[in-house]
Formats: sequence, structure tokens, C-alpha cells
Amino acid sequence: MSEASIMVSDPFLSTSAWKRLRHWYRLHGRHRLPWRGDRCPWRVLVAETLLHRTRAVQAAQLYPAIMHDFPSPEAVLARPERWRELTRSAGLAWRAEMFLSTCKILVETYGARVPEDPAELVALPGIGHYVTQTVICFGFGKPAVIVDTNTIRLTARISGKPLLASRHRTRSVHQTVARLGAHGKAPGSADNFALLDLAALICKPGKPQCPVCPIREHCSTGRSCDSTT
Repeated sequence: MSEASIMVSDPFLSTSAWKRLRHWYRLHGRHRLPWRGDRCPWRVLVAETLLHRTRAVQAAQLYPAIMHDFPSPEAVLARPERWRELTRSAGLAWRAEMFLSTCKILVETYGARVPEDPAELVALPGIGHYVTQTVICFGFGKPAVIVDTNTIRLTARISGKPLLASRHRTRSVHQTVARLGAHGKAPGSADNFALLDLAALICKPGKPQCPVCPIREHCSTGRSCDSTT
């Protein structure tokens, strides 16, 4: 079963909660991140490679130069030392090196195109489930359940159910995170950006900013916060 086909009968967020979240995202979302306007699978793949274990602010500083120098997989292979130089400052040595292998396969097997099939994407070197789903969603415009530490944290706090980030590859975690979607469906690109931005700006790892959360009334942690104030 593909992630886009996952449907649940009991989503964690109601229609009214999603209305509030979307309104908040329109006003406060990180719309200026340079990759947010791109709907090109290659550019999304590069952005997600830069974002791996790297702060969005740092990745945003690198992204324009990276895309200027490397508009295609062929460009990466033509200038591997330049690729290493630009990505080294972000602490991406291992992933950057793995990405060279990915580019070689993209050129030799897919004619320098990013494959749309999730099974082919996830089989590329260093491209895990998370990157696969982000490329499917943000690059190809298909609904996808994006599972990472951020959406797992959101799911656990909203639902009040313990959920281990270390088990992010398991089907049970994927099915639980899928319950964040509106109407029990996998979110599209705008809704996934809203969830990721809510996690980054409000539902932070250390101390969630419950008083300013747009969906606190629909969240187990948010309601607990209200009851203690």
C-alpha cells in the first residue's frame, strides 16, 4: 500500500482544526525559504539533501549557490569537487558523497530525470523514506504522508499517545502519523508545509509554544497546557 493511499476513519485533527492551521500557515508559514517555490523534482531532491540534519537557515544560505552551479545531475558529476566544497560547510560530507552516487544512477538509468515511482526513488543511494515522500509530494505534486521527527512529535502531542521517533520506519508509526491528514487523507504539499512549519515554529522539541498554537484546543498537549495556567 502506498503512503498516498493510506486512509483513516478517525483523523486526529478535525475540519475546524485544519481550517485554523491553514489560516495560520498562510500568515506565518516559512514561505520565503528559497525551495518553497520550486515544484521541480530535481530541485526538491537537492533541497532535501541539504536539509538532512542541517538547520533550514543554513540550508537556505547554501541553496541559491548550489542550484546556480548544479541545475542538473550531470552538472554535479561534471564538477564533483565544487559540489564537495559547497556542501562541506553544512557538515554534509557523507551525504554529499552519497549524492554523487545518486546522480550517477539518475544519469545512467533515468536519463538525468528523478524517477516518480516511490520504489525507484527509495532505492537510490542515501535516499530514505522521508526524502522519497517529500519529492513525491513537493516535486511531483502528489499527496504523501511525511514521517520524520517533526511529524512524529506533532502526532504524539496532538493525540496524547506515546510515539517513538526511533521507530519511524515501522508501518504502525506511519499509520499513526497518517491520522494528521485532513479528512483522513494523505496531505498535499501546502498541508504538509503547514505541519512542518507548525512543528518548527510552534511545536518545538524542547518547549512547545502552546499559548500561540493555532490548534491548541484540538491538541492533547495544548489542552493540558491551558488547564495548568
